[in-house]
Amino acid sequence: MAFAGRILRLGSFVVSRMVLASVLSSAAEAHVKWFCGPADVTLLPLSLPVVLSRVFLVSGVAFWIIVSSAGMVDVLAYRRWAPKIWRYRNREALEAIIIRLGVGTYTLFLFNKTAVAPWAAGGDGSILTPELFQHDAWIRSIQIAIGCLLIFRSTCAMGGAGLLILYVAGIVRYGLFHMTDYTYFVCLAGYLILSDSYFDTNANLRRWRVPLITAGLSFSLMWTAIEKFLYPLWTGIVLSSHTNLTMGFPIPFVTVMAGFVEFSLAFYLLAGRSLLRLDTAVLMLVFLSAIPEFGVLDSVGHIPIVAMLLVIFIHGPGRLQQLAQPSHGGYARAAVPAGTLCVASFAVMMTLYYGLQRFASWP
Repeated sequence: MAFAGRILRLGSFVVSRMVLASVLSSAAEAHVKWFCGPADVTLLPLSLPVVLSRVFLVSGVAFWIIVSSAGMVDVLAYRRWAPKIWRYRNREALEAIIIRLGVGTYTLFLFNKTAVAPWAAGGDGSILTPELFQHDAWIRSIQIAIGCLLIFRSTCAMGGAGLLILYVAGIVRYGLFHMTDYTYFVCLAGYLILSDSYFDTNANLRRWRVPLITAGLSFSLMWTAIEKFLYPLWTGIVLSSHTNLTMGFPIPFVTVMAGFVEFSLAFYLLAGRSLLRLDTAVLMLVFLSAIPEFGVLDSVGHIPIVAMLLVIFIHGPGRLQQLAQPSHGGYARAAVPAGTLCVASFAVMMTLYYGLQRFASWP
């Protein structure tokens, strides 16, 4: 009976964390650098012993149980009701149009100075995202050029190249570590280049477009999740001005929970098969539901992300997701690869974050 009581208490704890996680989702998906003021990435992050607090460890175990259990559910659903691939004739063309429209519209907003962080008002617009403000007129010329080039399939490669130029400009001004937040723009550029009429006829190249943006978006969301553990002050500043998101819980606790929510959702972009479309739908809902709280800046800044999520939803699971889950074995055993891969991904991202930050802070 004592053992059963402990299991019941553990189950209640996990369920309560899942409910809290769903409520905290808008805090998890807000890019805190857009709202917290200038972020000095040369400052040292919290040391690992400080990060590994009791709240972090207990919440981490709870989310590991959730992720592992979801892996078992994913395999069970996949083997019994394999998700259908939408095989209508123009599916790939529709996906490409969504990306072209999303990126093209977004760069026109950038050109029009619509997505600029309020504390960066002295700049001449932003390079790629609201907090990356700049003073160079040629940046705006590239932004409007991208918007125009993506109208035509035959000039998509040039539009993708323009996006890469903006990313490199961001690296020159803000450094590689800062721009790692926005790796998905590199993958979007790759998608656009492979959508050009010159490459579009090659089916072997074309099939890598969606896996490319899926991997890039998953990486970027995992990266910003790790940021919440290592630079909690930035999230704390945002939560201090949006206290309704904390639901009365302490800000450090909410910050940790938000980080685990974001990492878990990002992980299942890579690992989900039957759960992939559910995961993308939840992420889209989260990004859209954050708009009333964070306003126009948030709605404009997340246009490329919502476009990518919509394409991933339409495309469904592919080879990338197949690699993450076993094809054989019992359902209970399916929880092991999901939990192991999640922990391994978390450890790699933490190591990479500390490593790149250390490189960025060198004199």
